[in-house]
Amino acid sequence: MLFLSYPMKKQWLLALSLLLSLPVFPQPKITLSITHQPLTAVFQQLGENYGLKFAYDNDRADQIYVTATLQETSPEEALRILLKNTGLGYTLIDNVYVITPLNPSLSSSGEPGEVPLCKLSGVVRDTLSGEHLPYATIVITGTHKGIVANSDGFFTLWVPSSDSIRLQVSYIGYVPMDVKIAQPQKNVPVIIEMKRAIQEMPPAVVHSSQQQVFELNQLSGSVTLNPAKMVDMPSLAEQDIVTPLQLIPGVDATTESSSGLTIRKAPSDKNLILFDGMTIYQIDHFYGMISSFNSKAIKEIQLYKNTLDARYGGRSSGLIEITGKSGNMYHASAQASMDMWSVDGMLEVPVVKEKLSLVLTGRRSYTDYYQSPLFSTLYNKTRYDLQNYYMPQAYLTAFKAGKDFPSFYFYDATAKLTYKPSLKDVMSLSWYRGTDRMYFSTSDTTPFIRIEEKSELNNEGVSFRWGRKWTPSYYSTFVGGFSSYSAFINHEDTSSIRAIDFISFYGLKRYYEVSNSIRDIHFDFYHQYQWNSEWSAEFGVAENLYRTTAEYTQIFSGDSSLTKKTAPIQNVNTLYSSLTAFYLQGNFSKGSLLSCKAGVRAEYFSLTREAYYAPRFSVLYRIHPSLSAKASAGIAYQYVNRLSYQTDFRNIWTMADNKTSPVVSCRHVMLGAVYQINPGFQIDVELFYRRMYGIPYGMLVYHMSKDSLYNVESDLYINYLVQKTGGVDVLVKKSFGKYQTWLGYSLSETNLFYNSWLKKKTGSVREYFPYGDDQLHEIKWYHTLQYKQWNFSLSWIFGSGKPWNYYRLDEKMDYLPFNINSMRLTPYHRMDAGAQYHVFIGKVEIKTGINIFNVYNRHNQRSILMKLKPNAGLEAVTGGEPLQVADIYGLGFTPNLFVDVRF
Repeated sequence: MLFLSYPMKKQWLLALSLLLSLPVFPQPKITLSITHQPLTAVFQQLGENYGLKFAYDNDRADQIYVTATLQETSPEEALRILLKNTGLGYTLIDNVYVITPLNPSLSSSGEPGEVPLCKLSGVVRDTLSGEHLPYATIVITGTHKGIVANSDGFFTLWVPSSDSIRLQVSYIGYVPMDVKIAQPQKNVPVIIEMKRAIQEMPPAVVHSSQQQVFELNQLSGSVTLNPAKMVDMPSLAEQDIVTPLQLIPGVDATTESSSGLTIRKAPSDKNLILFDGMTIYQIDHFYGMISSFNSKAIKEIQLYKNTLDARYGGRSSGLIEITGKSGNMYHASAQASMDMWSVDGMLEVPVVKEKLSLVLTGRRSYTDYYQSPLFSTLYNKTRYDLQNYYMPQAYLTAFKAGKDFPSFYFYDATAKLTYKPSLKDVMSLSWYRGTDRMYFSTSDTTPFIRIEEKSELNNEGVSFRWGRKWTPSYYSTFVGGFSSYSAFINHEDTSSIRAIDFISFYGLKRYYEVSNSIRDIHFDFYHQYQWNSEWSAEFGVAENLYRTTAEYTQIFSGDSSLTKKTAPIQNVNTLYSSLTAFYLQGNFSKGSLLSCKAGVRAEYFSLTREAYYAPRFSVLYRIHPSLSAKASAGIAYQYVNRLSYQTDFRNIWTMADNKTSPVVSCRHVMLGAVYQINPGFQIDVELFYRRMYGIPYGMLVYHMSKDSLYNVESDLYINYLVQKTGGVDVLVKKSFGKYQTWLGYSLSETNLFYNSWLKKKTGSVREYFPYGDDQLHEIKWYHTLQYKQWNFSLSWIFGSGKPWNYYRLDEKMDYLPFNINSMRLTPYHRMDAGAQYHVFIGKVEIKTGINIFNVYNRHNQRSILMKLKPNAGLEAVTGGEPLQVADIYGLGFTPNLFVDVRF
């Protein structure tokens, strides 16, 4: 199928024409005769006859009677006549006329005219812990006019300067509030305290409705996930943050891996992962099976699939912004849990009440002491390359002999100190570390096989953050710190088979060693200023200082001398660079134009000595109270990229220098719409197109050894290609009291385009070939039901077959790729289920349950492994098949029990 075939192009043109032809309605002229009628009846007539919208106090308006004759009068003039001497005025907000009492200090004439606006500044926080709630939504009751709080929970909203105003405040995982605010006072911030929505509490507490797993934030263009609901979602690990992310349309759910978190088919390293401002380079444990983040340390997760704001840089695809808990400012609490491979805990301590708090979390696997059936199953599936190298479908012989069992464990830990010297300031110091270690050794004599590997992966970061609301209009944030990542992997395996003369031996020997590290020192000074209710600006400066080391030694030979081959990773082992960025963006909103944001990010990368300019644009327009259109477009650049060898865990982070590797650039555009039928029923559609330049594609090339007829050697070539992706994501979300469900569907196509070397080597007549993660269809259907003290969840995932590459080798063992990735795996599908029981015993909260992965034990074909036989050279010259092919399957029926205690 051609990339962006005619039907898909037609859809894009239709969507664009619809967006550009949004109607603009002329202001109506009002002709009306009124004799002693209550204002409520008048407002109703104006709404029915002229389509005007009003928000008012029904009881007060029902007691005020008016008499007037209107002839071809504008709505504003009509309201001045109707409200004269009533003590009422109006404010036009988002095409809604808000009727409010006149403030005597602002109007001595009694003329009703338009009520002026004033600033309402405040903060949203948790009523029990005092934690500020980032990105809470605040909307003026009766209108669609609102704002999203910043990352510290601060907000400034322009409201009518009347005696009082009502606000609707919402935050995922908390009970929505309808708050009445008295007349705003200058330089006095409003504190809005919200209560957490609890599934089940002691009898004295009223149960809330079902909590949402995630919410779509139209104003910011993000998806907000609720960490408190992660325990209710079926996953391999209790409260894994990646599982809910993968159930969002556009995020691949068929990888069975946390490390392969791909957003709209972009390589996973193209996503920016931030934890309290620090960049995280390794987001998984256990070779991608679970997330490296302890959900007990997380307050909120924001997922951005589309064009990012100008303040974000350094990555070319999506953004996952994780905010850590700031801790309970009033009461100490502890939490501990255990599942079938790890234990974890959390401690919250108010060091100084209402001023200083501390949060500590830790998690460690006990797999180096006890290997549960779950661990054995996962290890066999993730490290199939450690199985008998020439019998890929066999299980580890070590699992049959305790002495050879692999020694493996992982751990992660976080700490966060939060200080609030005043209502205007929030300071925090955060630390994170995650580590995986493994050692394995085994051998056999018939045939002779020896495998040995040792590895260690580390990720660590520290960040300091200071956010301050200087004035109701001005807010700033300073973030500084460092992130580091290191990986060391040493692997060797050898196999020998006796030749037909029963004297000599031939075989294959494989050795590789990966040594890679990255250090990232960074700071970001961000500013936000709001001029009025319509205009705001954001600007700032950021700096990153990078150092990368990369050494990759690859030995793959039938020659006993094991000739070394080093892949072209960096031109030197250690590289240093700096990335300096300035960014500026403005946001305009008025009436039905809820948001129009335009900005630019200017970056200078020292290693290439070039400047790069990345414009960004997004718009949100309300067509109807229930229907909004949205669009975004932008350019992004990435200077630190990850190279992958045959898509396994041997990943190397390195810097672009435009010599050995280029700067990755991305052009992205999105058109979409959101249809909010009612608060519990939402439909979201997004059409997207992305073009990414500089995507690495590794290709193994085999050839006969020069010193022996029977020996085979290989070289690794890395090509940098263009990736093009287009498609549509659809989400339908519905809630029925204690039950909620959503259905996600993605239709997409992703291709890589040949460069001249690769095209010549393959002899292909095509211009492109499918990307390794290309998947035409993907469906996700999730259900959750809360019944008394139980919570049940069920998810079903389907994905059409992904491509794989078939090797053809001639008698000289030369690699003859033909139609790269032209073969397809079988379609993928599975069902996951979970059941949790939640109970209070005194003040102790206990959750226990079971999660089942792949309920009906579907044998999903994840990949096809092609390797040379030990006698590949002999097979080639005698007309045999030098390659061995094996199917690699995903996890089957896999249960996991857990228990969680909070006190």
